[in-house]
Amino acid sequence: MSPLETLCTGAGAGGGVQMSRAAAALSATLPRAPHPLRTRALRRLAQLAALALQRLDTDNPLHLKAIEQARAVIAEARAVE
Repeated sequence: MSPLETLCTGAGAGGGVQMSRAAAALSATLPRAPHPLRTRALRRLAQLAALALQRLDTDNPLHLKAIEQARAVIAEARAVE
């Protein structure tokens, strides 16, 4: 298991807010240069962000920032594919 997989697995055990924050933080640490590893990592982080979105409540104002972060990770993953 890669370090990214390990971190995503650990983040997946948390709530939606924690998963969203973890996905955003991990995606920010990836190199910006186009690389197959970056693409695979973003794909995995987008899966984590999608799971976070399922657990977040759009009516809860405390979840709005987490929703924004999760959507940004998903958009970034789509942009590099």
